Amino acid sequence: LRGTEDPRLPNMCARPGTEVRYTSLTRKRYPSGSSAGEITRHSMDGSYQLTSFLQQLDKLYGDQVSSSMSDRNNDQEVLAELQFSFLCFLVGMNYDSFEQWKRLVRMMCSCDSAIHDHPELFNNFISDLYFQMQEVPKDFFVDIVSSNNFLCSCLNTLFTTVKSSNSIPDTLKNRMDKFERHVEKRFGWEFSTAPEDEQPVVVML
Repeated sequence: LRGTEDPRLPNMCARPGTEVRYTSLTRKRYPSGSSAGEITRHSMDGSYQLTSFLQQLDKLYGDQVSSSMSDRNNDQEVLAELQFSFLCFLVGMNYDSFEQWKRLVRMMCSCDSAIHDHPELFNNFISDLYFQMQEVPKDFFVDIVSSNNFLCSCLNTLFTTVKSSNSIPDTLKNRMDKFERHVEKRFGWEFSTAPEDEQPVVVML
């Protein structure tokens, strides 16, 4: 962890020029000029953020991908960064890599319309998560300070989206269902009920 997290810990910030240079994710979740309704919709659906990320990858690596890796596409580059960031954290204990991995997971799990547009990407995404989750202790994803399990919350959003959609291929739905049951069994997480912060609020008039 970084030294700023706890004054008793050493400062483990990377030296300038030695940090891992990951592709940045835009924090803007909606297009410029969006109406209030569109802003609300995009704020609940990370698809615009994923689309922007794919476009950024195309600008950065498009020529390299098309010339030296003709069988690859930007969907695979998303997965490559997901895998690389997790590996750098797991093996090198690099905090920035873990943060990048978390950002990518949050983005992917918050998508809605993009699941229909990129079914193969999400099919491979859950495969990557499956194997990554085998490499860590069962309580690894729980924040020690707040007892907040970020991955459980992200997956709950993803599973709920897939179940409620009529446009997602059945093959992906079936695989997502198997993944959900596997996670519930291995980690003891319950996805059948919504978290307290996602449950409907009753307003007394």
